[in-house]
Amino acid sequence: MHFSATCALYLTLGVVSAIPRQHPRQNQASRPCFQDNPLRALEGLSSEASVFCPKYLATTGVALPSQFSQWQGPRLTSACSCFEKTAAPAKPTTTSSTKRPPKATSPTTTSTTVAPPVTPPAVPKTTSSSTSTTSTTSSTSVPVVAKSTGGSAKRGLVYDYSSKNSFFNFFSGSQYVGFGSNWGDSRNTNGITLPNTWNFVPTLRVDGNLQSSTWNSNANAAIKSGAKYLFASNEPDNAGQANLSPANAAKVYKQYMQPFKGQALLATPAVTNGGGQTGLNYLGEFVGNCTGCHFDIINIHHYVQRSDMSVDQGVAALKAYIQQNVPALQAKYPSLQNLPIMIGEFWLWGASTSEGGTYLQEILPYLDCNPNIIGYQAFGGLWPGNFITSDGTGLTPAGTAYKSYYKSLSTCS
Repeated sequence: MHFSATCALYLTLGVVSAIPRQHPRQNQASRPCFQDNPLRALEGLSSEASVFCPKYLATTGVALPSQFSQWQGPRLTSACSCFEKTAAPAKPTTTSSTKRPPKATSPTTTSTTVAPPVTPPAVPKTTSSSTSTTSTTSSTSVPVVAKSTGGSAKRGLVYDYSSKNSFFNFFSGSQYVGFGSNWGDSRNTNGITLPNTWNFVPTLRVDGNLQSSTWNSNANAAIKSGAKYLFASNEPDNAGQANLSPANAAKVYKQYMQPFKGQALLATPAVTNGGGQTGLNYLGEFVGNCTGCHFDIINIHHYVQRSDMSVDQGVAALKAYIQQNVPALQAKYPSLQNLPIMIGEFWLWGASTSEGGTYLQEILPYLDCNPNIIGYQAFGGLWPGNFITSDGTGLTPAGTAYKSYYKSLSTCS
């Protein structure tokens, strides 16, 4: 998702209680704010508002996207404030004041070692023509994806309509950036276009009737242009994003993703790292509903709050999630076993640009070294104040690290 404060938080000054997370729509206290708020009430604008509102609240000098032109001044400020309020989850409680690495909320294992390396399935080099009404492709060359190795272009760039085309130039020549995505199925989003230097990864989006009029043609076009992966629904476990039940997410996957089996590597829906009925628990329910579905990659998102932990603890939280939580889920479902991981989004939310640089310098060597991780996208993103300096003239420490920082590790631990 664009604004990920709805993801689970992990306090590291104590043992975190594994309490279910509530989305604001399930929270009676915040429901009036959700219903009365024009930005929140319009489901179709929730993703745009999640990008725009933090910037607008920081400085009202931000240009208004056309979608929000009907709201001005105090009403827009109030709407964005309400949006931010309902997006923030309640914090988990702690039972100890002893400092220790964060304890994952669901599910966990006692092992702290990296799972045995897995080899991502190879995509056939050619695909035959299909007459299916849901997917039509002509014979085309598709890259074979080998086991991930350190130094490969495993990093992806996230961007959207509020980015600028010139921002891509700052990452030109990076040997570590290999693809990009924008939460949609077209390389071009409102005039912001990922350069052909990098593979574009389409993300499946459906309307309220679980339909998409653009997916098949755009996914085919991306594959013909060399796309290695296809992303399924973005955070269907989050009411502010795809907002699909496990059964509906499975229905959507079968209709739109399954026909592309063998033409690209198919990722599961990208879930949050929330607890309760969200996160990996949701993904398990989805897999249970998606009988006969083929998966090549497990797609996960992981966010923690800087206000709740140090940079080092944020790094430890992501490692623990990859080494403990995800393998525990895989052990339960044969269709997920031995699959590589795509970290579609991750970040230490609320970190300064300097802390963001430190965070990446600590976590990137692990992500690059770990052969179980096929790719990842840090949510620094192509926006001023994230990977891009506030004045838009260069890279922040986080952006610089993401572009060029690499450190070889003898072991991934």
